[in-house]
Formats: sequence, C-alpha cells, structure tokens
Amino acid sequence: MGDIRFELVEDREKAKILWDILSPHKTIDDEWDFRYQFFKPLSYKLHFIAGYDQEKLIGLLPLQLNTLQGLMPPYYPSDNIPFLECFGGDDTDDNRILMKPGYEQQEQRFLDQITQRAYLAPLQIQYSYKNKEADLYENKYLLSLEGLISYEDYIDKKWSGSSRKKLRQQIRKLYRENAIEVMKNDLSDIDYMAELNKRRFGQNSSFQHEYRADIFKNLAQIYQAEIMSIMVNGKRMGVSYGIKYKDAYLGMNAGVEESLSDLGKLLVLLQIERAIELGCTVYDGGKGSGGWKSEFKFVASPQYILSV
Repeated sequence: MGDIRFELVEDREKAKILWDILSPHKTIDDEWDFRYQFFKPLSYKLHFIAGYDQEKLIGLLPLQLNTLQGLMPPYYPSDNIPFLECFGGDDTDDNRILMKPGYEQQEQRFLDQITQRAYLAPLQIQYSYKNKEADLYENKYLLSLEGLISYEDYIDKKWSGSSRKKLRQQIRKLYRENAIEVMKNDLSDIDYMAELNKRRFGQNSSFQHEYRADIFKNLAQIYQAEIMSIMVNGKRMGVSYGIKYKDAYLGMNAGVEESLSDLGKLLVLLQIERAIELGCTVYDGGKGSGGWKSEFKFVASPQYILSV
C-alpha cells in the first residue's frame, strides 16, 4: 500500500458514485436515496472525504455541512455556528466510515482530515471501542419477529403474566366498545399524522418544519411505504408510517388522538402484525422514546457520538 491520497467531494453526482461503490446496501441506511431525502430540502453542502490508494478508492467518510436550516439535531449546541455531521443527519442510524475490506486500519486517517467542528452520530457500536472518545448517544430499538405468525402470537411469546392479560383486555375493550376499521396506504394521511404530532408535541414537533411531511411523501415514492390509519366510529384517529426494506420493517413515525385510551397500543400491534405479514424478521423501532418500546419488548441497540 502506498501513500493514501485524500479528496474532498462536494459534487452530488460524484458523491453518489463513490457512495454506491463502497456501500454494502444491507440496510436502508446504506442507501443513498434514503439519506438524500433528508438532505435535499435543506441548503446543506455535501462534504465527502474520499481516500485513494494510488487511483483505487479505499474509503469514504460521508458528511454534510449543516448550515443551521430546518430541524436541528440534539447534538447541536445552539451557538449559531455551522458544523459537519453524517450524511442524512440524525434521521439515520449505524453511521460509519465506508471502507474497502483490508483497509479498515486506516479509518483514523479519515477522521484526521476533518478540519472544522463535527458531530458524528449516530455511530455504529464499533466506535465505542475503536475510538475511546466516542460516547453513548442514544439507543435505537429492535424487535425480533422470527417465528411469529400474528400479533396474538407475539403477545403469547413476548409478554407474560399480568401484563399479557392486561394488554389483551385493553385491546378487546377497544374493539368491544368501538367500531374499528383499518385503512391502508392513503398518502394524504401523512398530513394528518403530521397534524397529530403537532397537537401532541407543539413547538417540539419535527413537523413544525413543513418540509418534514414532504420527506415522508417522497420516501413513499421510492420505497415500499406502509401507511395504516385507524378509523374509530367512522373518525380517523390514528396513523402509522413504516417502510419495508428487505427483511426489516422500519417504524418511521406515528400519531394518535389521545382522547381514546390504548389506541396507540393497538396501532403498535397492528404494525407488528403487518410486518409479520410482509415476511419481515425484525421491526426497527428507531431511536428514542424507549419507554413504550421497552414495554413492547424491543431490545435497545446503542448508538454512539464522536465530537471532532
């Protein structure tokens, strides 16, 4: 191996070519089109650090310059200074330097090319021991669906004792006291989901930024989106939005009317059932809000942050 030559790539077309060369394309976070939807609406700049052994591409550190437009991630220190972050920002998971096999020992040299403030997150667990400066950032939550045939089967196998009995009672009560119908794949329900989120979280809702709903609409044109709406007594009262990618169901967002107790639990169960129907082996519940996810037997998978 000769000297490694580094190059800063800001051109979108070239960045995509380099990404596709090195990405393993195993999860949705490995896909350019997924990440690009979160980049596209904003006035950010690509900042890809490419490394070459002679003329051979051997690694890529895919970053973007956050120019403080739109939704800010939790790691932003609120000081009005632009910063580098992972391509796609905080809406992605399991970030890493894309390395050609055999060159993994050169990763630190890519980090050394960063010459301005950067917050690299959420990073794969490997960075918790590869770089002693990486700290725990947030957990994402995964539910194994292997061997399950329905949400009733999931309750039988994952829940136990009084909690299993109580959950069943809550769901049966909903159906006993209400006329419930499930509608699927109405794209207009994305706007209703956004409205439900704004009602619940107020100014803290990501959907206060209007472009956020457009991202979900655009993703539905690229991937197999699974939109479920719950009608209760003829009124739409809950919406979930997921994506099926290979053998994974990705729970992207949801919203429910809070006036009806336990409706959110039913919406989770219906998503689990749909994921099983689709042949998925894992339900990726995403980062944060670990209370209900732990209750529903999702397992925490840590993500890390490295400040440079």
